[in-house]
Amino acid sequence: MMGEPISLRVIGDPTPQGSKKAFLSRDGKARMKEQTGAKLRNWRSLVADAARAWIDQQDSWEPLDEPCELRITFWFPLPQTDQYRSRHASAPDAEKLVRSVTDSLTAARLWRDDSRAFRQVIQKLYAHGGQYVGADITVIPHGQSEADDRERLKDAAKFARRGASARNTT
Repeated sequence: MMGEPISLRVIGDPTPQGSKKAFLSRDGKARMKEQTGAKLRNWRSLVADAARAWIDQQDSWEPLDEPCELRITFWFPLPQTDQYRSRHASAPDAEKLVRSVTDSLTAARLWRDDSRAFRQVIQKLYAHGGQYVGADITVIPHGQSEADDRERLKDAAKFARRGASARNTT
């Protein structure tokens, strides 16, 4: 049994979150720096604002701290060179797009940490016929499914131990 899905629509220019870069500071220590820019800050702000708006509509909210499924469809503007494309199979890469979204959801406190995403289903498509550019984001909590699975696995382990102990006594 899954929890109620959380659906967010973000209208804006999907922007990847680049890799971290290592450098030596003036004191000779290794440091890491996240690549940033105005375009990325704007996208992350749009995603976090959509998450916060959803949270504000809840009676009470604690960040999700359970296994979650993440589904994202990114919508990009059609290229002028080919108005009949549907699948966006070029840069930016999906992993970096997802990173910008998951970090934004963490910053908005939708979930405790993006490590809670155990499954990700990601699509990059082109927007047709006046459709918006942006992303549809769905987070599906699986805490109850996890609890049910744990009980089933515990019962199976008990059954297996009983069978093994019965075989050892004969």
